[in-house]
Amino acid sequence: MYPILLSLKERAILVIGAGTIATRKVRELITAGGQPVVVAPTASPLIQEWAAAGLIRWQARPFQVKDLRGIQLVFLCTADQEVQKQVLQAKLPEQWLNDTTQQAHSDFFNMGILREPDFLLAISTLGKDPSKAKALRQALQVWLKENESLF
Repeated sequence: MYPILLSLKERAILVIGAGTIATRKVRELITAGGQPVVVAPTASPLIQEWAAAGLIRWQARPFQVKDLRGIQLVFLCTADQEVQKQVLQAKLPEQWLNDTTQQAHSDFFNMGILREPDFLLAISTLGKDPSKAKALRQALQVWLKENESLF
């Protein structure tokens, strides 16, 4: 794996699904400057709110293969196995996929992120255990607060 920071401005981002995991992904994408398109028949209240505010576009319908046209980053966040199969078959080699249901299908993994005004820390378990990355991020956050005079 090769760690990298991406500018999401003017990138075509698709999130398939709009439940709990998708909501977490969309929150981070918005924070990072992205404006993803979310495709899902129903959506969490936050996704609906962000769509109403114009921060994202929500297509309130099932996924269609044509949704992948022109997309650079794909976040597959649905438990619908038929949709998963369609996405995996239709995805182009130049499209980067993060499959939250089957990490083996992913081209990239998200890292645990700790944002501070003057820096960003990213933590990874190489896709093996997101809960460990979250625990480490939380521990670092506490440590930073306790040692803020060092920075």
